[in-house]
Amino acid sequence: MGIEKGKRHESEAMVYGTLFHTALEHYYKGVDWVMPLLNESQTYPDYPHLYEEVRKAVRYYIPHLPKVDKVLSTELEFSIVTDDYTFTGIIDLVAVIDGVVTLVDFKTHATLPNETEYMLDMQLPLYKWAYEKLTGTTVEAMQYWQIRRQSPKEPKMTDKGNVLSFSQQVTTWEVWSEGVRRMGDSPEKYKDKITPYLKEGIDFFRVDAILDYIDAVQQIENAVETVRTIYRRKDALARYSHTTCPTCPFFQICVHASMGQELDLETIKSMGYTVNE
Repeated sequence: MGIEKGKRHESEAMVYGTLFHTALEHYYKGVDWVMPLLNESQTYPDYPHLYEEVRKAVRYYIPHLPKVDKVLSTELEFSIVTDDYTFTGIIDLVAVIDGVVTLVDFKTHATLPNETEYMLDMQLPLYKWAYEKLTGTTVEAMQYWQIRRQSPKEPKMTDKGNVLSFSQQVTTWEVWSEGVRRMGDSPEKYKDKITPYLKEGIDFFRVDAILDYIDAVQQIENAVETVRTIYRRKDALARYSHTTCPTCPFFQICVHASMGQELDLETIKSMGYTVNE
């Protein structure tokens, strides 16, 4: 049995990530990123609000991103054929950071994942292998830049226009206090009320360094072959463990496919997959 990915509706989180990548791609190319972001956002009419959300988030995060000495590549697409498989991907950024050639992948989240969640991830070791194969340049470090989709909130007035609202104000003291000052008020007056909503900067952005794998490609090929073997069984049921899995393009080869809720074949078809007996 083979399961092929069909065309599916893209979730808001996926579109947000696409738009964020578009903005950072142009930023690291050293060109205007606002107009490309606007143009890209207009191709997703179901989410008209995302342009402004992403624009504000990118403006906040740019000063907080690691300093890049030199950009070597942005949004580099690759397709490499091995004996049994074709590996394709898009490398977000390769740059010299602190004098070290570093491969970077941007990840956007509702809230940042646990610091250990990506430690054993195989994506960047595969991308490292591909980049070195394509360019002959040795990658010395790999990083995930974990980015919270909602950047720190600026202060808001209530409907009365003269009293600060404290609902839904997850923010940092830096952002919130500066906003209050721009309103001509003193943030110290409201510190006790805003404190429960304050987060640290690391709650919005974090760099996770990833270790390399020996024979990463071989390990991935072995994992893919294991999943293919499972799907060849007539009694095999696809499974998923997260609400975003049905929209993930890597669903059919996911290592976590053996976890979570069992699905029958009709449900798989309804998720946009073509099932070939």
